[in-house]
Amino acid sequence: SAVLFTWESELRAIAAEASAWSIETGGDLFGRWNEAPIILLATKAGPNAERNNAHFRLDVEYLRELSEILATDWALRYFGDWHSHHRLGLSSPSGGDQKRIHSIAGRNQFTAMAEIIVTLEDTRREPIIRIHPWLYDTSTTKSGPLPLRLKVLPGLSPIRQALLARRVLPEQEL
Repeated sequence: SAVLFTWESELRAIAAEASAWSIETGGDLFGRWNEAPIILLATKAGPNAERNNAHFRLDVEYLRELSEILATDWALRYFGDWHSHHRLGLSSPSGGDQKRIHSIAGRNQFTAMAEIIVTLEDTRREPIIRIHPWLYDTSTTKSGPLPLRLKVLPGLSPIRQALLARRVLPEQEL
């Protein structure tokens, strides 16, 4: 099966943001996609994102600005997003998620995209946060998303390190 690579820092960023909310939230996945997709930066949503119990919508204007900076400075591209299904109990992309991804892929001429669904299980102490990565072959509308295996690299993503050093994107609280 296909593999999605990322750094421990990016999973921690997703987990911290997902567990900070009691309703759906999310963010964007930026990286490089050669043989396999590599997430170099998982972001928080922009300031005008919409959140509620069963729906999350990204701040598209903010995403455009962020995409431009990351493409220009580091040749990264947006290739998907992550969001939580807090109360849905659903670890796979919903019908709405699938439509949205196919629509974005069509507009940007992407032949493949990734999406991470985050589920939270309440326990007495800490919530258990589970990451469910999905691959979309957007060259066809016939197949649904396929589960991806996750390969986690230890430590801090080099892009997160560079952004921290430059002190850019303060709203991301890197």
